[in-house]
Amino acid sequence: MPFEVSESLVAYSLGLPTSLQRSLNVIDNVYAPPVGDTIMFTQQLLNNDALSVETVAEAFDASVIISGQLIGTDNNATLTINYSGPDYPELKLVPVQVPINQPAETVQTLVNSVISELELAVNAQDRQQVNAVVSQTPSLPSLQAASRAALRFPTADLGGLEAAHQLDPNSSWVVSEYARALALSGDMDAAVQMAENALTLEARDVEALVVRGVVLQSANQPEEALNAFEAALALNPVHPQALVGRGGLLDDAGAAEADFNTALTVYPRMTDAYVQLASLQRQQNPQRALQTLRKGAQTLPDSVTLQRAFISEAVSLGDPAGAVTYYKNLIDTQPNVSATIYSLATLLPDAYSGDVLPYVQRGHALYPTSVNLSLAEAQLLERTGDLKSAELVLTDAVAANPTNVPLINALAVNQAKQGKTEEAASTLQAVTGDSDTVQINLAQLYLESGQSQQALDVLTPLVDSYPDNATVRALYGVALGRLGRFDEANENLDAALELDPNLSLASRAKQLLEQQTNLTGGERVVLDAAAAEAFDAGLNAVEQGNFADAATAFARARQTSDNGLVSFFEGYALQLSGKSRDAISRYEEALAAFPESDIVLNNLGYGYLQIGRFDRALEYLKQAQVKNAENAQVHLNLGLTYYGLSRYADAVSSWDKAVALNPELGDALATLLDDARAKANP
Repeated sequence: MPFEVSESLVAYSLGLPTSLQRSLNVIDNVYAPPVGDTIMFTQQLLNNDALSVETVAEAFDASVIISGQLIGTDNNATLTINYSGPDYPELKLVPVQVPINQPAETVQTLVNSVISELELAVNAQDRQQVNAVVSQTPSLPSLQAASRAALRFPTADLGGLEAAHQLDPNSSWVVSEYARALALSGDMDAAVQMAENALTLEARDVEALVVRGVVLQSANQPEEALNAFEAALALNPVHPQALVGRGGLLDDAGAAEADFNTALTVYPRMTDAYVQLASLQRQQNPQRALQTLRKGAQTLPDSVTLQRAFISEAVSLGDPAGAVTYYKNLIDTQPNVSATIYSLATLLPDAYSGDVLPYVQRGHALYPTSVNLSLAEAQLLERTGDLKSAELVLTDAVAANPTNVPLINALAVNQAKQGKTEEAASTLQAVTGDSDTVQINLAQLYLESGQSQQALDVLTPLVDSYPDNATVRALYGVALGRLGRFDEANENLDAALELDPNLSLASRAKQLLEQQTNLTGGERVVLDAAAAEAFDAGLNAVEQGNFADAATAFARARQTSDNGLVSFFEGYALQLSGKSRDAISRYEEALAAFPESDIVLNNLGYGYLQIGRFDRALEYLKQAQVKNAENAQVHLNLGLTYYGLSRYADAVSSWDKAVALNPELGDALATLLDDARAKANP
């Protein structure tokens, strides 16, 4: 817990508990969770007038709670360490003298005292590791930035950590936290390098190892990330974040599940462990996955991630009524429900929108400035057919947030749905200005709102006026494709790519169009109005590269028109957003509808390849090869599967066929081909 300190010693308030956490976590089978979680949890208890030692200990399954006070103005201050919790039925205070102008020595005194008081089983190697980590304590000016970063909040003070790094470039603590902040800012190359630098300073710093694993995983370097997590677990085999990191990278499902369960035993409030465990269980036993998410949501009722996952899973498993009941009960029974949790009503099927709308309106009354709730209320009103009331909600929200692009976009889409072309154009003009730009954006809004014919009407004169505008030609092609005019759509998408070969909108749209026509034999699949709108919104999101939004839209379409085409594209979006396990079940539904499709078989095989199930990948990819021996992607994925199975000669054969069918794959496969040839002929 944070320590009480005088204003002149504020850096120690978080610096002492976070440095203690960092030091203790290197000891075998000892774990202290991020101090930020204790801060958030105890603050919630305070807000609800429910704070007690027993409640905190139970939530974290903690044997002891440590806090304290630091009093002093010179180099000989008194640090009083407070012990409470199950192992201390009565509060115990242990005073020690510390040199407050020397942070590393102060931390060393604190750590030694705690180890002694708790009688921790620290062997000689553990002691060396603890002392090594303590020696990385930064200077007092850097301690505050480093300790705030160690809270593990989802954002980080990049500027403060950059300054701390300049002041303490030899502290593994500072350097590793700077690496994490760089990763959060999106500068992955610098983050990877900084994470490596931290370990050159102190290879026994378990938190630095975990940060390195997380950064490498985010940088799509799974083998290196796995090595980092393994190294962290060699220092402390029960470190939850290292266990979850390793579990997510293991091919062995049983070993991965064991890692997730151990992590939750040690740290029952670890959101990622519940989510990843449920994802693993979903393939074999969806009901177990639902139970895992329910347990996580009950353990952390304030976790938006877990509440969203549970509600989505219940809907996906065919129990929307149960999901609605759960949502209502959550709102009715939990104190101080957040605005974001109120807005989760939009995850529920359209048929229940009127049922949950009053709950969202109740939340909006409590949080009148919440943009999320404005968007949620408007969305539910639209689903009930009340476009006008939705427009009023969005108009008020835009007036209060005149530069908020999602709100402005939602208002313009709403107006477009009502046929208010001039109003939608005016709404857009407030942020775009130019009239032709407004028309292009209006066409995009029509496509996004599922009104392809209206989009085509807007785009037709634009194509005549700007025949060499790649974006206009691409949008025109998209609109034609949505209306089933596939040949014309392909012509315009090809023209857009000739004008701009790097236009991702055109290349993605062409790929989607090819997939759709191959699946349906060139026939347009007719969906009901609500599903068509959601399906087109999903296609639009894929074309824009917003794969998570696309998966949500396709899932909504599937609720009212559950067919193979919708399932395929939901799986496709899930796969592109990194949720291969979830994608597999959707591809299997699509395969039932399109059993002769090499595309579905290829994607299903690749999904199994991504989760390390080489046996299942091989099964489906071989079937895809039989269906279409000219599909270069199938041969590419077969080669990857054979390579994973150490069947190097077969990998070479498959990749040679892939390159023969698509020479553009040659450069990408060159290194792998050379390696496979060398291993096939040692």
